[in-house]
Amino acid sequence: MLDHPYLTLGEVATRFSCQTWQVRRLFERGLLPPAHRVGAYRVIAVADLPAVEAALRDAGYLPELAEVVPCPA
Repeated sequence: MLDHPYLTLGEVATRFSCQTWQVRRLFERGLLPPAHRVGAYRVIAVADLPAVEAALRDAGYLPELAEVVPCPA
């Protein structure tokens, strides 16, 4: 479990294997509501990560989810 309930944009980018500018662009384009700030840093609640992932996919920054095909027994 995480020690804190918020991640910086860089930490979010690392989690999703993308660039920080791509996460920041989601906010600039209005694809996500404005992020909270702690000092100079934008932070994202851990609970909001599914919405961030969906926005990254919608923006084309992450590949679409592949269909899972069960392995034959």
